[in-house]
Amino acid sequence: MAAALPFIAAGAIVGGTILGAQAAGEQAAATEAAAKANAAQAARNARIVRRESRKKAKQAVKGGEETKSTQKAAFGKLGVLLTGSAQDILAETERVTREDVEAILIAGEEGSSEELFRASQFSLQAQAAAKQKSLAPLATLISGFGAAAATPGLFKT
Repeated sequence: MAAALPFIAAGAIVGGTILGAQAAGEQAAATEAAAKANAAQAARNARIVRRESRKKAKQAVKGGEETKSTQKAAFGKLGVLLTGSAQDILAETERVTREDVEAILIAGEEGSSEELFRASQFSLQAQAAAKQKSLAPLATLISGFGAAAATPGLFKT
């Protein structure tokens, strides 16, 4: 029975090593899948941010046009000619609207760029996990078989 102990120990090491290698591969595959899903979601978020900023910009343009129309109507109702300070007020409304639209579009591009950067980082994680998926099980097997081979009494010299 004592002569069998080294073989039992080596068998346990090899069995544990094989299970560990399988688990390492499965964990890396799950990490890769999660990173790919996160990258895809971040890319979708980038498109959403861009689309929403364009929508807000159109709303700002529409709001500015409505404000100018209201101003023109008020000037007309008061009998004010659209010259001088009345024209300056309309020009100022147009300038503010342009600035608002530009700020909205810039914020949208910045938000979209941030999401695209996140997508690229998740893609890098997925690539690293894919490499780990193939290397981690092999590394576990090699170290486990090395430990099994080093089991005292397994090989008599």
